[in-house]
Order: sequence, then structure tokens, then C-alpha cells
Amino acid sequence: MDNYIELIDANINSINIDLGKYDPVKLVLFSVGSTWVLCKVANAYSECEEGVLVASKKKFFKLVRKLPWVEREIQKELGKSMVSLQKGVNDQMKGLSYNTELPASGWDKNMIVDEIGSLLGLGDFKKETGALSGICHQPPDDVVDVVTTVYSMSAYTNPLNPDAYPGIRKMEAEVVRMTGSLFHGGPDMCGTMTSGGSESLILAVLAYRGFAKETRGVNRPNIVIPDSGHVALDKAGHLLGVSVRHVKVNSKTLKPEIRDLRRACDSNTIMLLASAPQYAHGIMDPIVEIAALGKSLNIPVHVDACLGGFLIAFADRIGVTLEPFDFQVDGVTSMSADTHKFGYAPKGSSVIMYSSTKYIHHQYFVSADWTGGIFISPTLAGSRSGGVIAATWAAMMNHGYAGYIEATRNLINAADKFKEGVKRIPGLKLLGDPRLCIVAFTSDEFHIYRLADEMKDLGWMLSCLQYPTAVHLYIVPSHTKEGIIENFLRDLHIATDKVKNTPDELTGRAAVYGMAQQIPDKSLVSDLASGFMDILYSTKT
Repeated sequence: MDNYIELIDANINSINIDLGKYDPVKLVLFSVGSTWVLCKVANAYSECEEGVLVASKKKFFKLVRKLPWVEREIQKELGKSMVSLQKGVNDQMKGLSYNTELPASGWDKNMIVDEIGSLLGLGDFKKETGALSGICHQPPDDVVDVVTTVYSMSAYTNPLNPDAYPGIRKMEAEVVRMTGSLFHGGPDMCGTMTSGGSESLILAVLAYRGFAKETRGVNRPNIVIPDSGHVALDKAGHLLGVSVRHVKVNSKTLKPEIRDLRRACDSNTIMLLASAPQYAHGIMDPIVEIAALGKSLNIPVHVDACLGGFLIAFADRIGVTLEPFDFQVDGVTSMSADTHKFGYAPKGSSVIMYSSTKYIHHQYFVSADWTGGIFISPTLAGSRSGGVIAATWAAMMNHGYAGYIEATRNLINAADKFKEGVKRIPGLKLLGDPRLCIVAFTSDEFHIYRLADEMKDLGWMLSCLQYPTAVHLYIVPSHTKEGIIENFLRDLHIATDKVKNTPDELTGRAAVYGMAQQIPDKSLVSDLASGFMDILYSTKT
């Protein structure tokens, strides 16, 4: 031991002799400066959730864009795309001018109804023909009559003050409980209605962020999701300061591998996501395995059933066997399901549910010191539409189990018919094994976006997907009408034959979409998307 001490002393003396040649002030400044730089680098690395390579690439493109001649060329090319997008939007308006000021005298009912009728008639697709992919989940006319009658009765109610409309409060509580019962929520299950799937997912992240901070002291939270998870989780991360870690899915099954999800988790992970099903390809994630992973790591697991919740809840009643997906699965701590999709309520209606109040209490916002009094809000909004709550309650009560089972059977039958039809068209290839309402497909022989353009010309909508490049049809009630799927498949066959025998060139929005995938600097895609949004809100013609 004495020899070691002597060796250390000798090394220290040698270092002191070497450093004695330098100015002490310079040594102090160098030490402080080096420490500062190392701390900055370490902090940047620890905060770089997207990876050093990706972050470096973004930084490089940002610097390059500051070069004047580069920025000029970028704006020139963006301008060309904007002109094309502007033309498409203007064409839809069919020469109509915009109202930019209040009329001098109010319009009467007939004028307003006539104008609304004209405006609703605009657009390339008509829901009555089954042309729309997703977007519109309008049920049969008899259900619409019930729902809209109830909505008109309660349109001006507001549940913000629970004493003002106790009946609306009762209906909301019943909607949450009835929905939770569909997913085998226990006696402690709790939740609220929200304005839609995005808000439901944002609130789940909000709740788990607060829960993790309180129980584990997590101050730099992250969530781990398959890259097929809904983009609303990325919005949640953006709004709430939560890092979102994406895990690639298997290229064949389009499901995440559990080992990859495990590798992405750490002590700051506050939530794992499983989709039931995911939007792009209609595939159910391995919920049992993801829930088991969450339980083993003490991480809450949210099941996003916003899209298919009111299908999967009744799937077993029509002979469709799915792996367990709800609160029966040990480890599932929350779920979301959109009542405004296959619950057939009006848009602006979803339900977020938790297995325990220990989570939802972090969703609530409470202010005890406001001059206006003690304020509590269960969701992101303050005032909410009592009309939507009442209409949702009416849709659920009007359908009952029998109505939802029948509606689910019709949807799944139409989806199965479409899936089998796609398989029979040479040149098309299904993605994964869809079991519900979404059928995604691509082609190895031509750019699939060309098929979407061709189908649009024939009056049908296909939604474009990326990574991998594909399209999908999202089956909704209008597709269940007699002959609709047969007509769609007939035109799909015709369109496929046409694009196989013509040059592989993209046009219109498909060209912009295709171009966006190939741009390495994604900030340009953001500029393009923001510009398009500006166009949609512009009243210039």
C-alpha cells in the first residue's frame, strides 16, 4: 500500500512541475472552459432523443438553408408547389367568393339553408356513393334522425358548471361507463369524454407525465411507441414537452418487436403504446405482450382503440377472433375509443378511460387561487358542447348491443370482400394481415400513388401512406350499401390496368406527396405543409 501511495505522490509532483511552466490564470480559464464545453456536449447528447446522426443532419440542413442562394432556390421550388396546391383548392370552390365581413342585415333561414346546401355540395367526393375513405362515419338515416333531434335539443347546453345541466353530466358519466363496460373496465375504471382521438391521446400522455413526476420524480419524460402509432402522440409530445421514441415495426407483420420496445425504455419512460388497430394498415399490435412488458418495467400501457374501439368490442359476437386487447389484459392501464367513429355519434366525441383514479387525477386541471373562484377542468377545453354529449348518449342508446353487432358485421363483411378483391387484382399486394376496417396495399410494378390519382378521377378516394409507400381504403358505413364494394373493385381493376400501361409519372397532390418523402431536409416538408394550411384558411381568390 505504501508503494502505491508513493507512486501517486510522485505522479502528482510530476504533474505540478509540468503545470508550473504555465500561467495559473490560463490554467484556470482552460479548466473552466473545458468543463463548460464537456457539460454542454453531455447535456446535448442526453437530450438528443432522435439520435446524434439525425440531430446533426437537421443542424447541417438548417445551416445550409441560411446561404442566400440556397434559400432563393428553395423558395422558388416551394412557390411552384404552392401554385399547384392553390389551384387545386380554388378549383374546388368553383369560382365562389368568400364572405369576409358580416352582412349589413342578417340572412333569413331560407338564405342560410340554401347557402349551406351549396357549400356542402362542393368537393370531389360524395359520401352517398361510398367514395370516401374514412372521414365520414354517418349511420343510416333513422339513426341520424334520432341523433340530430337530440343534438338540436341540447346544442346550447354547457357542462362546465355541473350544477347548470345535471342531465348532461349524467349522460356523460353514462357514456364513459357504458364504453368502459364494453372493454371490461372494473369498478375502479374512470374517464371522461373528449373532443376526439387526438385529445384522448394527449390527455393520456398528460396524465402519465404527472403520475410519473409525482411517483418517480421523472422530470425528463419520454413515451415509447411503435412508429405505426398515431401521430397525435407526436403532437402530445410537442405540446407537453415529452420526448417520443419511435420503434420500427416488422416490415412483414407491421407489428413492433417486443425486444425493440424494451430497448427503447429507460427510467424516464412514462408510457408504452399499443394500437387496436393502428391507422395506416389496420393491424392490431401485440397488446398482451406489450402490456406484459409494461408491467415488468412498471410502465403504464395505453391501448389506442380510437379508430376501431366500437368494432373490436363486438368482433367476437360476429365470429372474428382477436387476441385480448382491453382492461382484461394485465398491464393495460388506460384505453381510448372514439364514439364519433363506429359509435356513430357526431364528430367531436371520444372517450378516455383509466383503470384507476390515481392516473386520471393528473389529467384534471385545478386552480385554487383564481379570482373567478376555484376552477377545475376535466379535459383540455373549458366550455364543452352538451349537444355532442347528448347526441353521443343517444347514438349509443339507440344502437344498443344488437345495433352495434349488426353494424360491425356489415363493416367487417365489406372489408373482407374488399380485401379478397384486392388479392385478385394482378399488380396489387396487401400489406400485413388486416382483420378490421382498413385494408392497405401497394404495388411492386408501379408507383401506387398513381393509382390513387386514377381512382380520384373515377370518383373514389384512397388515402396515401408512407414508409412504406402504400394506399389504403378505410371502410365506413357508406361502403356497406349494396353494390358499392363491387363498383369500387371494378374501377380499381380498371385503374390498375391503366397505370400499369402508362408512364410512371405522378401528378397533382400525389406528386407533392411523393416528392415530400424523398426530401432529406424535413423542414422543407414542414414549410410545404404550413403553406398548404395557409392556403386552406386564406379567403383570397
